Amino acid sequence: MIHDGIDTAALAPDPAATVELAWQPVAAAGAPAAAGQRLQLSRADEVITFVNRNLEPYRGYHTFMRASRRCCRHGRKHGW
Repeated sequence: MIHDGIDTAALAPDPAATVELAWQPVAAAGAPAAAGQRLQLSRADEVITFVNRNLEPYRGYHTFMRASRRCCRHGRKHGW
């Protein structure tokens, strides 16, 4: 029997890995929108996501919004 091998050197986590995203900052009401910028994230950055088809209470969106407010207040790196 020959087992499928996994090259753990090729598939190991890369501590220096980053991802770069294009984003559009949200402008204050009545202010002109800022030009698009690039955002680079690394393993040291904290990222919060919520995935859902609809933003309905029975799917937990309201709970996420309350929790995200608390996370933003207590964020470690940027003082969110």
